[in-house]
Amino acid sequence: MAAPAGRPKLASIFTKLHHPASPRARVQAAEGGAGSARADEEVDNDALHTRPRALDRISTLPLEVFLHICALSSPGALLELSRTCKSFRRTLFHKGAERVWVAARKHVGWPDLSAGNLTLFFLPAVLETDKSVSTVLGFTRPKDTDLSDAVTAYDQLRPPFYAERRDNEAILAHEKVLERRFEAEAERKREARLRECDRVVSEQWYKWPDMTLEEVMDDLDSEDEEELLRSGGQPDWFDVIYDGDLPSPVFRQYATHFEMLERQAALAKFFSLGTPLLDSEWDDVKHWLFTEADKVQQQRDAEETRNRETAEIQAPIKPLYDEVLEALSTSDRRLVPTFSSFCYFRTVRPLWGRALRETAPTQSRWSPIFATVVEEVISTIRRTEIELFSQVARNMSTDGVDLPDSVKAAIAAEFLPHHEYPSNAIPPLHAALPRATLFNIFNRVTALFLCKECGVMFHYPHILTHLRHEHDDAVISTCQPASKRFRRVTSRFDGHNLESISIRP
Repeated sequence: MAAPAGRPKLASIFTKLHHPASPRARVQAAEGGAGSARADEEVDNDALHTRPRALDRISTLPLEVFLHICALSSPGALLELSRTCKSFRRTLFHKGAERVWVAARKHVGWPDLSAGNLTLFFLPAVLETDKSVSTVLGFTRPKDTDLSDAVTAYDQLRPPFYAERRDNEAILAHEKVLERRFEAEAERKREARLRECDRVVSEQWYKWPDMTLEEVMDDLDSEDEEELLRSGGQPDWFDVIYDGDLPSPVFRQYATHFEMLERQAALAKFFSLGTPLLDSEWDDVKHWLFTEADKVQQQRDAEETRNRETAEIQAPIKPLYDEVLEALSTSDRRLVPTFSSFCYFRTVRPLWGRALRETAPTQSRWSPIFATVVEEVISTIRRTEIELFSQVARNMSTDGVDLPDSVKAAIAAEFLPHHEYPSNAIPPLHAALPRATLFNIFNRVTALFLCKECGVMFHYPHILTHLRHEHDDAVISTCQPASKRFRRVTSRFDGHNLESISIRP
């Protein structure tokens, strides 16, 4: 059925929510498309680049607003926009999005790299700074480039000369330099991993009996079958999710999960017994080793993060947080970030060392930086308001109400990076969209927000109170607009005329 007049047609990628805990389905290579399917699968693996707080911000926007943002973006703007949600990353890092990047490069006067027999590849690089900015560079690479090896090697680079990574001219100047460094770094990383794996495996050489890894996995399969027969039939989960001759999607997810556990158990038993490796088995062992190493590193990073959030670090910052709350109005306190988020603000984080070295801070000690901290808190509050408004604005578009140009421009200005504006100033969103206008839209009966954790709907500002008290979070990362069906039922109770709402340009 065709979409009604006045209702923009949304692409499916902007209407689906991402669930990072769901196992990835296996990619079946189509005829003539095995290389592209593999590249898409590798590019989709961006766990290191995802921000949970802003995972689905772009997915709340109408398609016309998204196109409006892309039309105003340069390569540097698209790079930072790719950090906002997974759906936008998947769109930008797909081979079909090359024309978007080519248009962005032409917008800032960059040369065209897609001519001839070369294709344009964009490799994401995570540079650990205060804000963990992601940068993507244009490379002229042959079409048979192994994208997975490229991303794996380049993700570990920390170029010291890349201090001006937010400047489009600096990105263009370093393209050729980084291309040469990429070649050398990829080879060095590969050789280092091989040497490390040789060392780990050689330490177990004297323990290996005459048994291959394939035989170990066959033994595990036979043991599982015998245990299944002794237990009296199929496991419970198999009866529930198996769907005839062709496995259901849920069955495939469970099968992938149990296959992974089985392989881990087989490799664990393999190292305990010791086995002479065949050439074809080296890749499995090395992959398992580095997977375990990454898991240990993630555990250490999580423990370090918890240590930073202990009372020894955050307790001296508490007086400053209390003073900021007193300086804000009652309406702003509903949107103020939690104390744990406040400690990681750009203006507050440098105070950790000072707070630890000094005694309990007083008002006179915080006074030189108090105005700067309050300004950042107010800016965060305004951004939270515009996030709520973007979700309600999407509801307005799907209800058949066209968005004014001023609304589209304001939302686009919020998502574009600040360096795209003169003097690096934050766009005055509260001037383009007065808070009274925002509150009028929030107070609509159909402007409901659904808490994903509890499954309960709330109006504004009750959704903020619920998130703060129940989930210790004042942002909207765990809420979404109400369903379209529910909004249709409640639209008859809406006493506001949307067309009469004045939105000043």
